Amino acid sequence: MFELGQINVVGATSGPNWGAFGPALSETTLSNEEMYTFNRNRLDDALTLAPGVATSKGGARNEPTVSVRGFNLWQVPVSIDGVRVYLPYDNRLDISRFLTPDLSEVQVQEGYVSILNGPGGMGGAINLVTRKPTRAVEGEIRAGVGLGNTGTYTNFDSTFSLGTRQEGYYVQATGTFSDSDGFFLPQGFTVLNPWAEDGGRRNHSETQDWRINLKAGFTPNATDEYTFNYTVQQGEKGSPYDIYHNVRTPNGFRGSANANQTRNWDWPEWNWQTVYFLSKTALSERTSLNTRFYYTWFDNTLAAYDNNAFTTQSTRGFNSFYDDQSFGTDLELVHQLTAQDTIKGVLTYRRDSHAAQDENTPGLTSTSWDPTIRQSEAVMSAGVENTLHVTDRFDFVTGISYNYRDLLLAEDYGDVNGTGDQLYNHPLTTDGAVDWQFAAIYRYSDTGRVSASVSSRTRFPTLFERFSSRFGSAIANPDLEAERATNYEIAWSDTFDKRLTLGATVFYSQVTNLIQGVDTVQWSTANDTWISQNQNVGNSNNVGFILKGEWQATDTLRVGGHYTYTHIDLDSPIVGIEPTGTPEQYAFLYAKWQAWEKLTVIPSATFASSRWTSPSYGAVSYVRLDGFALANLSLEYQFNPQTTFSVGVQNIFDKQYETEWYYPEAGRNFFINGRVTF
Repeated sequence: MFELGQINVVGATSGPNWGAFGPALSETTLSNEEMYTFNRNRLDDALTLAPGVATSKGGARNEPTVSVRGFNLWQVPVSIDGVRVYLPYDNRLDISRFLTPDLSEVQVQEGYVSILNGPGGMGGAINLVTRKPTRAVEGEIRAGVGLGNTGTYTNFDSTFSLGTRQEGYYVQATGTFSDSDGFFLPQGFTVLNPWAEDGGRRNHSETQDWRINLKAGFTPNATDEYTFNYTVQQGEKGSPYDIYHNVRTPNGFRGSANANQTRNWDWPEWNWQTVYFLSKTALSERTSLNTRFYYTWFDNTLAAYDNNAFTTQSTRGFNSFYDDQSFGTDLELVHQLTAQDTIKGVLTYRRDSHAAQDENTPGLTSTSWDPTIRQSEAVMSAGVENTLHVTDRFDFVTGISYNYRDLLLAEDYGDVNGTGDQLYNHPLTTDGAVDWQFAAIYRYSDTGRVSASVSSRTRFPTLFERFSSRFGSAIANPDLEAERATNYEIAWSDTFDKRLTLGATVFYSQVTNLIQGVDTVQWSTANDTWISQNQNVGNSNNVGFILKGEWQATDTLRVGGHYTYTHIDLDSPIVGIEPTGTPEQYAFLYAKWQAWEKLTVIPSATFASSRWTSPSYGAVSYVRLDGFALANLSLEYQFNPQTTFSVGVQNIFDKQYETEWYYPEAGRNFFINGRVTF
């Protein structure tokens, strides 16, 4: 386990300082072994194993969305080894681009997130932890193949890891690769518009991704550690149509719907890389310093085509290029005032820069380029957290921080007062917010724990939310205010007879100044839709509970799972707005039965109730999708301690279901995986 890459760790191994960057209360750790067992090779699929989390797939950008107790990815930051993965312009993270086989674990925090982690953690946090070697020589090679419901090839995945740990230093290299020709729809799929989707292999659902992580660490003594890290990942993807609305073909729009799909898009480039330095230094017996320094790049190309042939860009086509960069630091000073009292101070600074340029009709010799639009802002945070060990079993944590956002540059390109398209500047603004929280944690036995917490956190709107025109379908709102969530939580967990582990959490979140897109009275002829604007639409109340457990029923049978109930009450003066992407009820159940000495049978099932979704085209409206239940089964055979072979089937009954309206998910699919460690 790469401890420097973890965030918010509470446990005996952390010592009195609680590890780096604050305590965690409701946290789920998804291990590499667990993600392998359930064949969760992409982050969006892996997150469905965590209680309180639901994902939705599809939409016009082919980007999965995540709901953590009703909060989305803008409100739940993503990190790698504690280094924030932030896309400076819109932070619209396509988490399906993040592969999981080369990770050591994924940490998912729900609700309470320490203010020491910096601004933005309104409703949780997700952290991808890379690997760290523990032996003189160690490694892993993994490969897998996916098949559709007709037995036809769909995807290939591979992973490698090689590392060494020596006295005073360690070196690690990992990599993973995934190539997919696209998934298959259920065999009973009903064709609604054959120009948009004719069944079989899902049109335009192909993807390709790879990532490499390099790490060199130095451990000069028992307390200090310094690591240099480099992560690069590159991807490309198609973008399926919704299966109903009219599609632009070489012969005009085809279909019988009341709205047209004007996007013929794909992403030939979705590349992200970062170089970062992490350190842990003991300045004295009672004082330590933890640091993070990082620089990240994001290169993204969106290609738009004339029609559903995806071959020409000479009339309506364009290429949109993003060149984004971020750099920053987190400095945490930890001082143990007494054996019972620890105080932490943190300073966070991040500078984000965005550059965008459009190439119009690149299929013609007379192609034109719009001016490069540049936007930049700085985000800073200063916080203090105190942990008081009132007794050996009772801890009280308090924290407060001040967050500040400074918009440094906000260029845009478009028509100015009817004078034609030109480069202009939006007004420069600043925002400030105070975050605060406290938590009480009582360990009433060696295995039992109960906690209660209140946390008030804010999130500044992105540049995209304030300024994006969305290709003429939206207008800017530079005065958009920060969202705020006040989270209340009571949690309990215990283990009985070393065989039964149970947990329960009750949560309530009050969200104010909620940001959501709203239709205006203006109509976009080019996009065939009402022009929208992001606004602070009102408030919401998220209330619910989580139940989870695992039982070692016999020496060969283990069963477990979790259930989440989330109700969102949206209070807005704008009539008709609904909370999207969060099913009211969600559950995941599994069993692991060691049928023979080397063979394990692993059935699992996912249950989700209905959820609200918003169509990708036409006026802003809301549709409630049906719930669904999915059954899965895998067999894992261990030839020896180093070699494992597994086969499985997901969505056994080939059920047709959707998590975004008119974007059906994969039908029955099979996988074959092999793994060798040394």
